[in-house]
Amino acid sequence: MGNYLGAMRNWLNMQDEDCMYMLADLHSLTSVPDPIELQQSVRLMGATLLGIGLDPEKVTIFRQSNVSAHSELAWILNCHTPMSWLSRMTQFKDKSSLQSSPSTGLYTYPALMAADILLYQATHVPCGADQTQHLEFTRDLALKVNATCNQSLFTVPSIVYPECSQVSRVMSLKDGKKKMSKSDPSAMSRLELTDSADEISTKIRKAKSDSLGPISMYIIEGSRPEVENLLALHASFLNVPVDRVAADFNGKNVSELKVALIESAIHFLGPITQRIQHLVDDRSYIDDVLNKGSEKASAVAQKTLQQVKQAHGLL
Repeated sequence: MGNYLGAMRNWLNMQDEDCMYMLADLHSLTSVPDPIELQQSVRLMGATLLGIGLDPEKVTIFRQSNVSAHSELAWILNCHTPMSWLSRMTQFKDKSSLQSSPSTGLYTYPALMAADILLYQATHVPCGADQTQHLEFTRDLALKVNATCNQSLFTVPSIVYPECSQVSRVMSLKDGKKKMSKSDPSAMSRLELTDSADEISTKIRKAKSDSLGPISMYIIEGSRPEVENLLALHASFLNVPVDRVAADFNGKNVSELKVALIESAIHFLGPITQRIQHLVDDRSYIDDVLNKGSEKASAVAQKTLQQVKQAHGLL
């Protein structure tokens, strides 16, 4: 849900632009997933992108590993990347602290992410607040390579932040100070686009709250993070300002907010969930969309890769 509200919902407004959407299966290897589960996840993500309303006739949806240029360019970019740049990446620090022996792939992840963007000479990249550092890394790396090779090999992309969102960052249902994440070990911490009505109801009813009494429309930001998150989610599902929702629940108990949030979440997610479930069962259609998208993406990526390889004496 956090990914949808923070990014996906805005993608629907960009379909008339020349947009590309990638299923980042190479990035997922940093956690060494089960092969069968990875295949299932790729098809589910493909069904999700189509289920939220992206039209494969208007945009390019493709699988990262089907375009070999990503891996090739990532190695070249790694050779231009100072270790000091990678060492200061906050996401690496956060994720590596949870592992006894972090992989090299996790460490060099930003270079592959840069390749994902620079291969397509992207002019604009939609970005959540938690990815800003990686996008700044990509911009800096593009400038460095261009300067080193004395050529304009890469377009330096602009960062585009979401507009018209009632919540800038969706937080965990179990901890209002942590971002809602699919990597959280507890499924109760997040709302999934594929959750049933019963699952949505259970997760929201059991969502962490506090014992500070009725809701006030004058909540000091950060003083009641779990309640603030529930208010923001409800506002997003209703597509109204958070202040309006806070005013509506002024003096009411959090349990009343949860009841209303369950209703708005089910109403909002229901149609999306149905479309995803219908699409994920049509394996041949999903594979066809991804294969055609990968062919289109590869044609674009190879042009950039050829120029980069020539500039490095590899051709």
